[in-house]
Amino acid sequence: MSQFLLPCPCGASIPVNRSQAGMSLPCPQCGKTIEIPTIRKLAEFAVAVPAYKPVKSAASLRWLGPIAAVSLIICLIGFTYGGYLAIERYSLISELNKSNVSLDSNEEDFLARTRKAALQSAPADTWDYLNVMIEKGLQSPNPPDFFKVKRYLESRVPPMQISLWTGCFSFAVFTIAAFVLHRGKKRS
Repeated sequence: MSQFLLPCPCGASIPVNRSQAGMSLPCPQCGKTIEIPTIRKLAEFAVAVPAYKPVKSAASLRWLGPIAAVSLIICLIGFTYGGYLAIERYSLISELNKSNVSLDSNEEDFLARTRKAALQSAPADTWDYLNVMIEKGLQSPNPPDFFKVKRYLESRVPPMQISLWTGCFSFAVFTIAAFVLHRGKKRS
């Protein structure tokens, strides 16, 4: 709604709009009551330029730029490291599958099978093993390297999940910050 500048004898200009036509209004400077003319007479006065109301501009959202940049960097690092761990895990598992090793077996099963094989071995094999124990001392049965690889794979799962979730969260923060920045630039 346009406003018009109504002059006061004191020299002040009072902004009024058409809905105030025919009313009276006190001057904000001198306090004198001024009669507002009809709508036709108001059109003869100068039009008031609306006061500039600063819109929330992109300058007030300046802090979102660094947040978006840092979150994008964290996102890239998280996805890169998580992807590296996932590829490493996949390649080790595919190597184990090629060698026909069951991923479901564990060390306790291996030791139980070793114990069972020792109980079923021939007396001559037991005698040979006893002589080796006398010469070299009691040795623990070392499980195959497969179990070391399996433990390694299991230890890498939590860092892989954490880095991938960090990447997802950082990407969400980046997306929101970029969207708010874009909307702020459109408004200004």
